[in-house]
Amino acid sequence: MGDKFVRVIFALFGIYDVSTIAVEKLDRTGVDVEALVANGIKETQERAKNF
Repeated sequence: MGDKFVRVIFALFGIYDVSTIAVEKLDRTGVDVEALVANGIKETQERAKNF
């Protein structure tokens, strides 16, 4: 995942408070990908309320 790279680039601009939301298991057969992505979006929206 590119999380570490993004954190380093943000740190160059003085941004140190970074949160990562990862949606996993998208590459597995038989998994409801749309539901996983929807849960990731829901978590993102919840975190954005406290931003």
